[in-house]
Amino acid sequence: MIIWSYHLTMPNASLSIFPVTEVRNLRFQCSEPALHTHPFHQVFVLTRGGGRQIMHGETVEFQAPWALVVPRGQAHLYYPTADAEGWSLGFTEEFLPAGTTLLVTNAFPPGGVALASPGVADRLCAIVKILHEGSSDASTFCPTAQFHLVAAFLQLLHQACQRQRPAEASLSQADHLLFQRFTRLMDEAYRSHWEMTRFAHELRCSQRRLGGICQRILGKSPHAALEERRMIEARRRLAHGTDSIQAIALDLGYEDPSYFAKAFRRVVGQTPTDYRNSRAGMVAGQ
Repeated sequence: MIIWSYHLTMPNASLSIFPVTEVRNLRFQCSEPALHTHPFHQVFVLTRGGGRQIMHGETVEFQAPWALVVPRGQAHLYYPTADAEGWSLGFTEEFLPAGTTLLVTNAFPPGGVALASPGVADRLCAIVKILHEGSSDASTFCPTAQFHLVAAFLQLLHQACQRQRPAEASLSQADHLLFQRFTRLMDEAYRSHWEMTRFAHELRCSQRRLGGICQRILGKSPHAALEERRMIEARRRLAHGTDSIQAIALDLGYEDPSYFAKAFRRVVGQTPTDYRNSRAGMVAGQ
């Protein structure tokens, strides 16, 4: 399984935590909610009720016990039923080990995960509650404790997801560690023109082994995972930067901007221009 371990050297790490309650749900429903994004990763865990989630252009209905992961910067709309109960945990990138941004996108199902039993949801919520209570008293609750509690939360959630992915659960520890090394290497080299042969060489493994591991964990090839990592960065720069599409394409390793546009549309479902315009419209409407 993936090991969520941490190096506690980042001073800018922060959490955003709140309970999901009937009062908050009704207030949210009356606010005319719209698609929005956050500068942090967010996880909803429901112990009661249900709702719907709009993300990636799709609407998913869900019922507790349920967990839903929203990656940083992902446009979404979470709409709970009035009786929904649980917790929301938001955490910044600093809470993730180097090179594991892609894991938040792929290690957890985009439509959420039905938890095996209410007990799993209760344990996840118990961790978030400890974080919430501890954050109000900085004198007795050090950042190290926060990091390790978030690590425990993600580990427990990932184990719950693995129960729905038997192929991933059967991988050896060595294969999981190789996959983590691959994601870290992608974070370091996604702007390069490396072929998969170079990645396999740097990781000291065969392309076949790397491909098999990615297929079982991500359900896609290493090349597709690399392209998706590039598109994560492309979306960030299109949404928050002013660089031209051609400049972004070249910086991400696409010598032909038209090929970048095709790849972006294949992964994101929009052209780079349409995506930038839609994000600008969201910001203007807030």
